[in-house]
Amino acid sequence: MPVREFRSHLADLLDEVAQRREHVTITRHGRPEAVLIPVDEYEELEETAEILSDDDTLAAIQRGLDDLAAGDLVPLDEVRRQFEQPSSPSGAGLPDPFRADGTRGARPPTGTGRPRRARRART
Repeated sequence: MPVREFRSHLADLLDEVAQRREHVTITRHGRPEAVLIPVDEYEELEETAEILSDDDTLAAIQRGLDDLAAGDLVPLDEVRRQFEQPSSPSGAGLPDPFRADGTRGARPPTGTGRPRRARRART
């Protein structure tokens, strides 16, 4: 859509994008210059770009995919049971990095900045 047409139909275009989930490409001299997309799609794209630019996150995703391919899985109900267990003095079983008394709990594995993933015991 040429810039001139975009300017004269802005309100209608915003309705198309917001309500009907349309994407509008705006051109200048016949060349694409910008794209109008719904805000939530833009936010999802930004979040995806952030994830893809984080080496630690990509490594964690790859480890998860490797575990999946190897069949190294923990059933969801088992993970839930681990987090539902009463807290020990060390704070085990809490779903966040803090103990019940408000002090810091165990640190995540070095380099990831994220809690450990539950793993199935190997026999």
